[in-house]
Amino acid sequence: MNRYRPVPGTDGPARRRLRVIFILMGVALVIISGRLVQLQLVRGAELALQARGQQVARIPLVGLRGTIYDRNGIPLALDRESPTAFVAPNEIKPEDKGRVADELAKMLGLPSEDTRRLLERNSSFVWLSRHLDAETADCLRQASLPGVYVRQEPSRLYPLGRTAAHVLGFVGVDHQGLEGLELAYDDLLSGEPGWTLKVRDALGRPLYPLDEPSEASYAPGKTQQPPQRGDDLRLTIDSRFQHIVDRELAFAVERSNARGGMAVMLDPDTGEVLALSNYPFFDPNRFGDYPSWVRRNRIVTDVFEPGSTFKVFTLAAALEEGLVTPRTVFDTPPETYVTGRRIRDSLPHDPRLTAAQIVERSSNVGILQIGLKVGREKLHEYLEKFGFGAPTGLEMPGEVRGILRPAKDWYPLDTACASFGQGVAVTAIQLVRAYAVIANGGWLVQPRLLSHEGSRKPRPRRVISPETAAALREILVGAVERGLGKDARGSGYTVGGKTGTAQKVGNGGYLAGKRYIASFVGFAPAENPALVLLIIIDEPTPIYGGGPVCGPAFARIVKQVLALEGVSAPGGAIARLVRAPTPEVPRSTAPTDGSPLNLLGLNARKAAVALAARGVPVEMYGCGRVTAVSTGGETLSIRLTGSRCNLR
Repeated sequence: MNRYRPVPGTDGPARRRLRVIFILMGVALVIISGRLVQLQLVRGAELALQARGQQVARIPLVGLRGTIYDRNGIPLALDRESPTAFVAPNEIKPEDKGRVADELAKMLGLPSEDTRRLLERNSSFVWLSRHLDAETADCLRQASLPGVYVRQEPSRLYPLGRTAAHVLGFVGVDHQGLEGLELAYDDLLSGEPGWTLKVRDALGRPLYPLDEPSEASYAPGKTQQPPQRGDDLRLTIDSRFQHIVDRELAFAVERSNARGGMAVMLDPDTGEVLALSNYPFFDPNRFGDYPSWVRRNRIVTDVFEPGSTFKVFTLAAALEEGLVTPRTVFDTPPETYVTGRRIRDSLPHDPRLTAAQIVERSSNVGILQIGLKVGREKLHEYLEKFGFGAPTGLEMPGEVRGILRPAKDWYPLDTACASFGQGVAVTAIQLVRAYAVIANGGWLVQPRLLSHEGSRKPRPRRVISPETAAALREILVGAVERGLGKDARGSGYTVGGKTGTAQKVGNGGYLAGKRYIASFVGFAPAENPALVLLIIIDEPTPIYGGGPVCGPAFARIVKQVLALEGVSAPGGAIARLVRAPTPEVPRSTAPTDGSPLNLLGLNARKAAVALAARGVPVEMYGCGRVTAVSTGGETLSIRLTGSRCNLR
């Protein structure tokens, strides 16, 4: 049989070449398979993450801040949507970046160098301009520049402008609190930020709109996280009272040619801050236009010597310790010496004055005798009880302690000077809080700016007895009616209060020239105080006495505020209509389980609040506190001091 036999020298090399080719292909296949195994299995997760980083841009979303309301539900700070521009430099072709940068510079009013520098970044997201005006935003949209986007973003609005600006503070460009309550409660107000994804192809072109992300294999899970809105705050500030205080404070400062002023109004029973004002004002919508000292809430950050407003606390210590009575008589020459240091009175008065008259006539010589009788240890103890030398705990950043040196460091001259408000330094909020002790019957209350459950409310602490507080109220009424506080009359109400005129301190001593702090602090109506008000004027000229500088403003504010509250002048009636929302009613005062309502001992305002919490329409007439409650048929009869109120 014939078999096919290759001709020698013809098929051998071909076979060898074919064999080599197959071997090389096999090696290549092994290498490729190994590389695929490395890329897919070994480095798969790492490379997928890199790919997502190149293809997907994460765009931050700012959440809406909570709204801040006044006690009546009027918004003081809220969020609105405003246009914001950003750029994705990686989406712009290199040859187009110069043109885009020039167009952006022209529309945004920026130097071309700045916009070019932004576009040179190796990034998929760069802020271009925050919170644009509507006209500029429309121009950017119509220009349709590659890689340039305009979207809506929350911005902060203060609809009442400067009203309560030093309380509210303001937020920065990134929507974070920078001062005031915006800073103190930034975590509560700001909520949680969110994000969304922007996906692009290899040329940097978006694959879907920014606000309509879709599921994709390179973005596992959700492709957006909506931001969470922050919580709201309700304040104790009454914007109506705040407007009155702002207006009258500005008038008093300008009339006195003064450097500035402060005013704070407190509810003496609850510690609620009803108004807080610093002059000069500032508009938080444009906070960058004002220097830092104007934006500072000086009521909690700045200290001053209280001067004669401090004398009542020296007398309070003496009365409480039983060392004097209001009628105890002292020799009061025009001047005296303590350890060789001359101390004199600025105004003439009788050579002998009672303890009450010493405060009424504001005698330094008389009050230092009372202070020395009390002694340094006891006087220091009572000043601490009234809250001096420690922060009040008001919900504001930057509150200082004031200056009250330890009693062991006091010499007789220090005790004498402290008795009339020299050698100590206080904040405005400390001083008005201490006068609230006298107005409310002897309790040290916690001043607060947040209403209801958002506020911290420690139990009040007894400082002086009700009898001592009543005696001091009567003396302070005399200081207005017969003493140096006569300028605070004119509101139509009986008020009590004290003037203060203190030299300014600086550079290790008292400042040269007639540089004084004028002040007046008092309460009204004297029979049943509804408010305590402190007014301070910084460096008034040429008149610098606390009475003529601050007294008229006090009278005008009291007249307007009490009229808004429905409080009539003496001889008339008190008609309090409870505002909505009502202040929080203690559980023991306003039970919800149908148990009897205990109103005994409450003042007219608190009784009205408690009744309103039980759904009883309230219109009360009379002054003072509830002394008796009786029922007859469908009528609830409430007796106040000197009058009766019938409710059906």
